[in-house]
Amino acid sequence: MRKSRLGVRALDQAVRAASYFPISEISCRVGPRCAPSPPRAQAHALPARAALWLPDWLREPRPCSRGPRGPLAMRPRAAPRAPACAAAALGLCSLLLLLAPGHACPAGCACTDPHTVDCSDRGLPSVPDPFPLDVRKLLVAGNRIQRIPEDFFIFYGDLVYLDFRNNSLGSLEEGTFSGSAKLVFLDLSYNNLTQLDAGAFRSAGRLVKLSLANNNLAGVHEAAFETLESLQVLELNDNNLRSLSVAALAALPALRSLRLDGNPWLCDCDFAHLFSWIQENASKLPKATAKCGLQVAARNARKEIRADAVALRP
Repeated sequence: MRKSRLGVRALDQAVRAASYFPISEISCRVGPRCAPSPPRAQAHALPARAALWLPDWLREPRPCSRGPRGPLAMRPRAAPRAPACAAAALGLCSLLLLLAPGHACPAGCACTDPHTVDCSDRGLPSVPDPFPLDVRKLLVAGNRIQRIPEDFFIFYGDLVYLDFRNNSLGSLEEGTFSGSAKLVFLDLSYNNLTQLDAGAFRSAGRLVKLSLANNNLAGVHEAAFETLESLQVLELNDNNLRSLSVAALAALPALRSLRLDGNPWLCDCDFAHLFSWIQENASKLPKATAKCGLQVAARNARKEIRADAVALRP
């Protein structure tokens, strides 16, 4: 009789012990996903940027606890500890919520709707950060910004409209537009760009309008506009272009409007090819058009020859 009572008591203790273990702890101990606990200093370290937004109990996540080792260890816990994987997920969610629409409008800018950020005419020396991750229209015209960060479109790949007029951009670094697959409108006019390298806009395959007017462009690589198969409007007016390869324009099958006026075109064989292309595509040039001239030295030499010819007349 006594043995049966001891057996019932032991069974009752085992049931009570099981009730103190959260399901997550039990699955952590016996489930296939539980890996050996890493050293505490390296266990599931969160990025420092994300950890800033976490409460103290999530900043140093601990590996899954093994729990009591025997059925008689029945002391209840004060509070179950969150597994390290759950802490990492909560940290990432916290960071994403902070960058959600309406939560991360840059200081001094106006967020007129959940997908538009207006930082125009603020005198900014650099691109402000952070924006909502799903921003689609960004206006930063009229500032003093000298460069577009290389990873800008990696973080803000939903951008459709980017107005970068009237800044101080001196160059476009390789890979600047990586991740810009959704970009449709890009205005880089009134900057200080001097050169366009091959593949400068390689990842912006959906671009429809590109304005590069009123820069200091002196050279455009023949592969500068490759992959821009959707581009319809290209503005290259009022730069310092003396020549332009026809191959650069031939890479734009959807082109409907092109501006080349306001450049000091040089009358040479390259311009002869460009002039032939202009004649064949006159409907694409809304404004009258490119006029070439001789180099200053050649022009002065011709004037001197004419003056000598006049002097030698009887």
